[in-house]
Amino acid sequence: MRTLWVADVSGGPYKFVPSVNEPDSLNLQNAHARLRITSEEFDEVAAILSRVLDEFNVPADIKAQVLGAFSAHKQEVIAGSLAHR
Repeated sequence: MRTLWVADVSGGPYKFVPSVNEPDSLNLQNAHARLRITSEEFDEVAAILSRVLDEFNVPADIKAQVLGAFSAHKQEVIAGSLAHR
């Protein structure tokens, strides 16, 4: 699911479709709240994504676009962790 989401937010051509058909199923805060993902964990996933993009020789401008799109949603993803402190 993460792969499709990253492909979608970075311009396609694939489209993310949630596996749960609910009105707010695309809400990242709700989708990740129970996981309680910390800022550090999010950053590590971003680092892994960066290394994978390097491994596949993704051009720097596209890599920056993908990482920017991913990072733009950090606060939504870690909100569940912040709410349960």
